[in-house]
Amino acid sequence: MTLTVGINAKEWKENDRGFLVELTAGYANATSYTPSERYANISPGIGYQFNKRWAAGFRMTFETRRYDFKIYTPFVRFNYLSRPRWTLFAEAQGNIGSRDVDGAQCRYYEAGIGLGGTFSITPHLKLVGRYLFVGYSSRHERERAYAGDHDFLLDANVARLQIGLQYLF
Repeated sequence: MTLTVGINAKEWKENDRGFLVELTAGYANATSYTPSERYANISPGIGYQFNKRWAAGFRMTFETRRYDFKIYTPFVRFNYLSRPRWTLFAEAQGNIGSRDVDGAQCRYYEAGIGLGGTFSITPHLKLVGRYLFVGYSSRHERERAYAGDHDFLLDANVARLQIGLQYLF
């Protein structure tokens, strides 16, 4: 007897609406500090998928470095290319980063577009990845892989890369 595991594209019907819960994580290396720091960033998020094209939600990022930023991110996601099991998306997002350093507050603000994609593992569970940021950033700590003058930039730093899972209820 042969056991085959697979899902035919015609049979694959993923949910296209409902509440979503996401958990992504990434790695970063802050070289603008002495000594430089390697740290992880973990981003739990919640939201609602309105249809197969649009979703909106809120994500919060926690960093594991000594003087960590907590980053608050409301987002609106547009799935611009969909196939039966994978999707590419653009995310309009606003980031507010805040941290306490020796009793003083340090903040930065960002507004722009992030890119990403998903791959469906089951009709409810997806592998999700995000990378790149294009837009306004008041953050003055620039880490290597970026292009732009003043506050408008394309940021391709490894800290922007996050991979994780998304569950749609």
